[in-house]
Amino acid sequence: MARPREFDPEDVLTRAQDVFWNKGFRATSLDDVTEATGVNKPSLYAAFGGKSELFCAILDRYHAMLLEYADLLLDAPTAREGLAVWLRSFLPLSTGAIGERGCLSINAIVSDALDEPGVAARIVEYNRRLEEKLVSTCERGVCNGELPHDFDPAATVQLLLTFRAGLMVNGLLSADPVKTEQAIGRTLTALGL
Repeated sequence: MARPREFDPEDVLTRAQDVFWNKGFRATSLDDVTEATGVNKPSLYAAFGGKSELFCAILDRYHAMLLEYADLLLDAPTAREGLAVWLRSFLPLSTGAIGERGCLSINAIVSDALDEPGVAARIVEYNRRLEEKLVSTCERGVCNGELPHDFDPAATVQLLLTFRAGLMVNGLLSADPVKTEQAIGRTLTALGL
């Protein structure tokens, strides 16, 4: 008979996420994860699989949280307001000490985890779902008449996503909050938002 789990999987994922986020995928060993979580390797393997599978479980949870947060912000009274609030929400995440940590997904893309099994597919799927939400918000704005009828939701969203990725990468370099806020404002103005 199997012994019951003696740890909270969500707590393990949170602690392991911090290790991966701080050290990067390649530099993180399972010894690092066991030290941070207090869970031994056999129990980690039994619950999550190997290092790649653990990281994928962390990404799944992280992406779900980001998508839920996007839903909350984009559900503003107007599409224009939702899109502006969503983009401005990246200011504290892309500057200061938090910004130096970067985005877990973007860190995986630009550093060292993209070739791990399942990682690229998860990031692509997250980006696809986020893109859908943003396009839908833009289309709502066009239908409601708050955005012009010739407004291009798909092109606008590509610019927003590219800008957001740039914000997060720039944050790794200790981006200046004032300049970053100005860049966000100029981007929203340029896009007609």
